[in-house]
Amino acid sequence: MLKFSPFPQFTKPLFSAQGIHWSYQRKLALASQLVMLLIAMVLLTNVALSLGQKQLKSEWATQRYSELQTFSTLLADQVAFQNFRIKTIASSDTFVHFLQSPSKIRHQQLNKKWMTLTENIPELLSIAFYDAGGYRRLVTQNQKIMPILSQSLLAKLYLLRENEVYASEIHKIAINGVLEPYQFQVIKVMNPQKQLVGFFVTFNSINRTLQSIKPNFGGNSSPLILLDSKGRMFDGNKFISAKQSSNDDIDTLLSTQFPELWNAITLKKFGEFYGNASTYVYLKVDFGESNNSNYPYFFLSNILDKDINKAFAHRQMILVGFSVLLTLLIASLIVMLNRFTLERRARFFNMELVEQLFKDERGLLIASEEGRVIASNPTTAAMLAMVQEELADRNVMGVLRLEQQQYRTLMKSYQKNRHHQFELDLRHADLGVLKITLSSLPLTQHVNGDREQYLLISISDITELRQMQEQAALNHQISEAAIPVVLVNIKGRIQQSNRKFDQAFKRKSNSDSLIYLLGSEIEKQWGHIQQQLALTGQWHGCTQHFYDGQYTYFEVMINSVDASMNEPDLFVCSLVPSIASDETEKQKMIPHRSRILMGYDEVESYFASLDDDKRLYASMMLLDIRPVGVFSHMSDIDKLEKRQHDIEIRLLLELPKAYQLAQCQLGKLMVMLPNTSSDEAHQFAVDTYNRLDEIGLSEGISIGIVSYHQDQSLKDFMDNAEIALQRAKQNVEQNICQAFTRQLTEE
Repeated sequence: MLKFSPFPQFTKPLFSAQGIHWSYQRKLALASQLVMLLIAMVLLTNVALSLGQKQLKSEWATQRYSELQTFSTLLADQVAFQNFRIKTIASSDTFVHFLQSPSKIRHQQLNKKWMTLTENIPELLSIAFYDAGGYRRLVTQNQKIMPILSQSLLAKLYLLRENEVYASEIHKIAINGVLEPYQFQVIKVMNPQKQLVGFFVTFNSINRTLQSIKPNFGGNSSPLILLDSKGRMFDGNKFISAKQSSNDDIDTLLSTQFPELWNAITLKKFGEFYGNASTYVYLKVDFGESNNSNYPYFFLSNILDKDINKAFAHRQMILVGFSVLLTLLIASLIVMLNRFTLERRARFFNMELVEQLFKDERGLLIASEEGRVIASNPTTAAMLAMVQEELADRNVMGVLRLEQQQYRTLMKSYQKNRHHQFELDLRHADLGVLKITLSSLPLTQHVNGDREQYLLISISDITELRQMQEQAALNHQISEAAIPVVLVNIKGRIQQSNRKFDQAFKRKSNSDSLIYLLGSEIEKQWGHIQQQLALTGQWHGCTQHFYDGQYTYFEVMINSVDASMNEPDLFVCSLVPSIASDETEKQKMIPHRSRILMGYDEVESYFASLDDDKRLYASMMLLDIRPVGVFSHMSDIDKLEKRQHDIEIRLLLELPKAYQLAQCQLGKLMVMLPNTSSDEAHQFAVDTYNRLDEIGLSEGISIGIVSYHQDQSLKDFMDNAEIALQRAKQNVEQNICQAFTRQLTEE
């Protein structure tokens, strides 16, 4: 059971190995799931499309069947009307008068009336009258139609009752080169004595009859065929063009051209039949000899699949779009479920790792073997004085502030032993002394089948322990010395002293100053001593003090504390008793060449101490270090002092041993060049300017050079240098100028 982690900042994965890793097996499983989903959705979509198309076909077939039923009803009404019409024409006065007393005039009147009827009634092809023997006596037009009644037909007609109409089967006749299907209706004509006079016949066009009921039913949108009991088709030109566009071969005899469809029609009498490219709807109708069920007629209509597909295209797009969207949603769900599983495992692994690695208060870093930081805890960031988020992806060498060679050495040792421990002193960076241990981080998770190794860096702060050790070593060094030794800061304040020093200088208070105890001679030079200590970390000199009942010269050696102790403001001052000689006294009076002379008095003292030859052939170089317009305000004095200090340090480090640097005023420096010609002084000025230019300190510097003349006072010597400096400032192209460098000779 997992416990609550005391490190909430590590609830997220520490590094990539703890995150989501799609292994080969996981990718294969996910791919198989997605493929199975894709196959299932394709099959379901196809099934849905098939069912949808079948449903649409069924709906269209049902609608077409309803249309056929309506059409059959209208056709029955039309036939009934035709029966009524033949009775009306047969009982007309014109026809009756003609039968009672035939004449040429009445014949013309009858013929004209019948012609008018055939012209005004489209489906009425012709009107004829036959005598009792079946011979035609009168006819309007289309005289080729049935010139005589057959004996079999006469036998049926004789059996008709009065006012009973006989409807024949469908026949065909060529009219204007086109086979026209037609049907004739017959009624008995009786005289007042109820004797048979003949038969009155009307011939009606089937196509025109159908068109009169529903003109567009026989077109391309809703084709229609009329079939008899033998499978013969009676259709017009409109349906011929419609059936030619169908892929099913339907010719004039359906029973031979499409036997499957004909068998379905004869068995069921009504319904639908699905062909290769069309859906056929058929219905039995009462047409022709209605009393004889052995010779039925059928209406047949077809629906093209391409029309259904065209109508279903919109639904198909919606269904496919919905299927694609559903597939994407399910695929996203599958991916999210797999990702959730991986995240849950990674989270468990992370919590376990956090519990194992961050249970103590040490600073810990996790890095790759290439040296890139992957994770850290807040203790590490506090020890290194960095923001924890900034540690990620940084180089271990930069984070620990190691030199490249040092980093290579320790990594070589770690790779060899898989463990390395060392101490890192970062007190120069205001941090501390750190004890660092490198070890290998064991991982329980594998990525892509390969085990990744990570570097665990443990950091402990041992600054207090190191300070105690260094303080103990310093105390031992001071206390065990056989000569007076004292520990002072840069201001000369005594921090610690040994017994020899306390006895020699009668030290009584902890607040005593070394400057005070050593006397005024050291006090005058303390400014120079501070400069030397800041530059080189050491100073050597001599002083005189009453020791062991007599005045004794002490060789004073001030050195900075051991660099490893990182105490830059503390210095160890050792006083070694020595015997002073006159030469030593004389050298003591001559200032050290790296000391900066302050004020006119010190310069005059130094100038007077020079040998006559060195003074006679001496030169002076006066430097103005103020760039024009840069330090023009009182608030810029601090910047000018900083600039002058930087130039002084550079000059002190590079001045030859015989030359002496002095301060004239703020912004001006003087260099005394004993035993140096004007040409040598000029070359030295050029070299000095170039070296300052390399470090970016040459801006605005002007240099004036003069030579000393015999019996010339120091004041005149310095005035000539001022004149040379002013000329150097006035020279735009050059900033170095010589003046008063030629010796005057008496004539």
